[in-house]
Amino acid sequence: MPASEGPANAVYANHAKGAPRIAPETREIPLALLIEPQDPMRHNMDDENMLDLQRSIRESGLFENLCVVPVASVTGDTWKRVPMPDFYKHIANGGRFRVCAGHRRLIACRVVGHDPVKCEIFLDPALLEEEIMAGENTHREDPSDFDLAVLYTKWLAEPEITERELSRRAGKTLLFIYDRAELLRGYKEVCDALHARKINFSVAKALNRCEEPEYMQHFLNMAIDNGLTARYVNALVNERKAYKDMQAAPPPSEPQTLHVTSPKFQKIECLLCGDTQSYNLQTVMMCGADVERIKAARAAAEAAEGEGPSHTQT
Repeated sequence: MPASEGPANAVYANHAKGAPRIAPETREIPLALLIEPQDPMRHNMDDENMLDLQRSIRESGLFENLCVVPVASVTGDTWKRVPMPDFYKHIANGGRFRVCAGHRRLIACRVVGHDPVKCEIFLDPALLEEEIMAGENTHREDPSDFDLAVLYTKWLAEPEITERELSRRAGKTLLFIYDRAELLRGYKEVCDALHARKINFSVAKALNRCEEPEYMQHFLNMAIDNGLTARYVNALVNERKAYKDMQAAPPPSEPQTLHVTSPKFQKIECLLCGDTQSYNLQTVMMCGADVERIKAARAAAEAAEGEGPSHTQT
């Protein structure tokens, strides 16, 4: 039976307000009074993201408060959750605060020395620590790489912004920022798929390397339908690029003819008589003009000898 058709008193009982919740209390708590969660939700932490978080807290402070509950020591390092009628009395009696949500932020604050830390103290005993942890971590949706690309592109358009200010605002390295902003200069289809969370950033970056739109679309469809990794997509793009370069390679040129010029050997002989016997020759120095005169005289003498004497009969 629909609720609207049920007895009025039963419907009211189902939707009546329960006991009022005790609202959390916001306080700045010294680092020394904060202790680790009983069972952290995240058992592995990305080193690069942790460094970015530390840089952001160091330069800009803590943007999101830690979620903690008041605890008191039982024996040694064992702590149990206790009510906290008064903040300062709780601290004076040796009480501390156990982190339920914000373990990464606690570690980063300790590394950079961000002290004290702004916290939300949950005082309602009906609200379990696991509920606080799951609510803060599970229902929070981080911005996508597409959202970051749009934001970083907007910042980069500011005329007087410096790279130092850009990195401070984002709490990320410049490489991280420029890589995301570069996405908007690539294919629109890739950006749309990234925005719809059908592919991740690494796959989008690999697809934008493809120089042919029709092949990019084919690889994009494969990535969406088959869940291809960035490594596989990069391999597809590299294979296509290698094939295209091979097709566009010019044919081998004709071999060039090699011309070999043999050296011209100078004939060694006597300038006057033409004797070539080296043992009978001597080296002398003579000006060029005299050499030419001697050669001319020798040529004339040889020509005269060739003609011989002329005899006329009488």
